[in-house]
Amino acid sequence: MPDATSLPPADREVARVGGVFYGDTGGTGDGSGMPVVLLHGFLFGQSMWRAQVAALSARGHRVITVDLPGFGASAVPEEPATMSTYSTAVAAIIDQLALPPVALVGYSMGGQVTLDTYAARPDLVARVVLVDTVAHTDLPEVAQGRRDLAARLEREGVRQYAEEFLPQLLRLDGASAATVSHARTMMQAANPVGAARALRARADRPDYGPVLDACPFPVLIVVGEHDHFDQGRFGAGMAERAPYGTLEVVAGVGHTPPLEAPDVFTGLLARFLGN
Repeated sequence: MPDATSLPPADREVARVGGVFYGDTGGTGDGSGMPVVLLHGFLFGQSMWRAQVAALSARGHRVITVDLPGFGASAVPEEPATMSTYSTAVAAIIDQLALPPVALVGYSMGGQVTLDTYAARPDLVARVVLVDTVAHTDLPEVAQGRRDLAARLEREGVRQYAEEFLPQLLRLDGASAATVSHARTMMQAANPVGAARALRARADRPDYGPVLDACPFPVLIVVGEHDHFDQGRFGAGMAERAPYGTLEVVAGVGHTPPLEAPDVFTGLLARFLGN
């Protein structure tokens, strides 16, 4: 049984495809909007999208959220995992639900899964939203740092690292106590083996820059003004590469606009989907 950190809102259908847990608003929207698939980031789960699910379904969108393999209530993938492990799982859910081409929205690690999914199955995707992510490969020292962290999490678990990582995800002097608690709870509940396999997959990921270069549809890039990882340049670079790219900077927040500024972020997303 999934724990509370991975459960979508109570009025949503839940199911599994190949060991991967997802939530689906099903027929709760009026069907007037494009279906939306939301992909969480590292150490998080699908519950990070609760505010967006409620708002988008009210606007007529069918909304699907996914616990990526090894996170939330989803099974840990076989070793070695690759980025294809995650994108294949996403594609299988879209295929299972027989959805028309979707808006694929990915935050951080989920943004890289979004690009991998589009690269492998462009027939499934009509629009892309990338939130505080990067398309380029890691520098060798960064990739090695991911592998070292994977080994640490397998030895020690995730609880101590979650406390170290939290200030890099949220601007703590601006985030609400509820937001901090939600993020901490998701991270501390993460499976260390699943997290380690995701880190190794990301360390060996391909360069998604050429995928952005070839996107024939609108791409929205969203970054937090104070994102520790974006450094004020990676999101802008991706928006320049995508032929129909748009950059939006969310003021006053860090790496996680969907949690730190849910109303602002959801407004940007809704306008993009409605255009």
